Amino acid sequence: MKRIGVLLRTLDLRREEGLSLVLALGVLLVFSVTTVTASTMALSSRSTASVSNAQQNAYALAEAGLNNAMSVLENVPTVDPTDPYLLPASTSPNVSTYSTGSVSWWGTYDLNSLTWSLAARSTVPNPLRPGATIQRQLTQMLFVGPSTAGNWNRIYDDDTAQCLTLPAGENISVNIGTRGPLCLNGATITGATTVVDVGGTTTLTPGANTSDVFVAGTGSGSTWVNPSNITVNDTAFSTTTIGSGVTSGNLIGSNFGFGLDEDATVVGIQVRIHRTASISSAFKDNDVRLLINGTPLGADNAGTTFWGTGEADGNYGATNNTWGLTLKGSDINNANFGVLLNVKNSNKASATASVDYIQVTVTYAPAASIGSAVTPVAGAYLVGTCTWSTHSADTPCSTTDHVYASASGTTLPSDLNKPVVDFDYWYTNAAPGPNHGCDVRTGTPPVFDNNRSYDSSVATRNIVPTNASYTCIAKNSDGIRIGEISWNSTTHVLTVYGSIFFDGEADFSDKNYVVHYQGRAAIYSSDGTHVDAQLCAGGSGTTSCYDGDMTNWDPTHNLLVLALGDRMKAGNNDCKLDEANTAFQGILWTKNNCLVDAGAKVSAPIITNKLVLGTGLAGVPHFFQWPGVGGRMPGVTGGNYTFTLGPVSG
Repeated sequence: MKRIGVLLRTLDLRREEGLSLVLALGVLLVFSVTTVTASTMALSSRSTASVSNAQQNAYALAEAGLNNAMSVLENVPTVDPTDPYLLPASTSPNVSTYSTGSVSWWGTYDLNSLTWSLAARSTVPNPLRPGATIQRQLTQMLFVGPSTAGNWNRIYDDDTAQCLTLPAGENISVNIGTRGPLCLNGATITGATTVVDVGGTTTLTPGANTSDVFVAGTGSGSTWVNPSNITVNDTAFSTTTIGSGVTSGNLIGSNFGFGLDEDATVVGIQVRIHRTASISSAFKDNDVRLLINGTPLGADNAGTTFWGTGEADGNYGATNNTWGLTLKGSDINNANFGVLLNVKNSNKASATASVDYIQVTVTYAPAASIGSAVTPVAGAYLVGTCTWSTHSADTPCSTTDHVYASASGTTLPSDLNKPVVDFDYWYTNAAPGPNHGCDVRTGTPPVFDNNRSYDSSVATRNIVPTNASYTCIAKNSDGIRIGEISWNSTTHVLTVYGSIFFDGEADFSDKNYVVHYQGRAAIYSSDGTHVDAQLCAGGSGTTSCYDGDMTNWDPTHNLLVLALGDRMKAGNNDCKLDEANTAFQGILWTKNNCLVDAGAKVSAPIITNKLVLGTGLAGVPHFFQWPGVGGRMPGVTGGNYTFTLGPVSG
């Protein structure tokens, strides 16, 4: 038993030694796992920290990119923050490089809301993946509010003492306002989007009687052969052959192409039918009537004599005969206004009646109206009384006074004032100008000043000579262009940028000469300007806007503001568009008066103390719609803008 016990104890000892080994190995394993876990956790913590640090760097760089964009926009007056091309597009962004990485930044300008959409995308190294990067993109909105008081989107007359007078035949179809009285002397203001503001009285006087003559543009009718032949005064006739006692079908002349003022008062209608018959004593008029919108109305002015066998005119109506109807210009302009004729054969034999043409002469009193019953203006805010013709004055103005508006009122509009332009500021700060000349120069640029004193001392100069070119570029201390006026007489292109100041008169003075300006700028001229040339926005060469669509220009690319006359005496015509073939697209601002003469074509807001419209052999000036310019005029704010930032997103 003892041996067995010893043996068993020996065996137990061995068993304990094995257990110790197992326990030792287990403890070692636990310590190993703990060590590995601790090491892994430490490594993971360090990786997380490095990634987090990289992400913070990426965010900071993106913020720096937004700040870079804002610093460019806020660098006024060196730059115009409403210039939509001041920041690059996303396809070709600016790139700034820092020790921690790089950032691309760009911006897009919305012309309607005056808001920049800024964006920046940063790139930093990925600390866990060599060669890889971490990116962050941030965006922010920036509203740019120019400090230009008043409304620039109209024709505006600031004179409170005298009428803003629109002469006979003039039609204004753009926004118009005056702080004083308005006098329409046979003139009209039209347009479904037009707004009219008048601070004084409104007087509407129909013009003297005048006449327009047209031949039918369309011929139609039953039993008549070739009715379209009545549209031309020639030897081609429309004919009908009918038997004894038979009345022909109707021959109708319509679509005469009149373009009267819609509200013009018709005072007489004359009809001429050039005709002949195959035999004598056969044909008499059966009906000669007017068609109003395609319906026979009014008196039947059929004649009572036989048609002759030789060509002759049948004349109906008179300059004071309205055929028993009350008619407006809109009735005559209708394509279905016309003349109806049918004839009766009173001979015993069959015979042929022939008509060469039908002509209508309309005598009318040119309208003096705001809007029309057919197309009212958008708004008429007329503070004073209205007087139409010899009628008594009315308040408020109404259709009785020939004022037709979708909205109206008698309260003085809050923006019925003249926007302010700061000549003194720009005399000092314009570049090129009196205090900052041409840093890059070729040829002989015009002189901006000659004595460093604001006194209109510079002699009158044509800044677009036909036989010479020049370059004048102004730069800042970093070598960045801040202003330019350069002229290429070969391509007819005037390149402009920024704010330019002439202490004298700067003219565009060659009659019928085509000038295409490219860029956005304000030109200040202390003495005013003559615009005898055809000054067109955009383009190049000798093709003129005068002969094309005057409304077709883009102020986001090309917009020239002419600010004129600060040193001129009261009553002076600071602005003279006084040639029959003058054209201008842009904006005009004058301290005193602006003369726009007969035949000139203008697609531009005009802000002036007194607008003077000329008349003559060329008729009246012609005013066209312009693209909306809102508050985004270059170089007229004196460097004062408000910047409102939205939240950063991303």
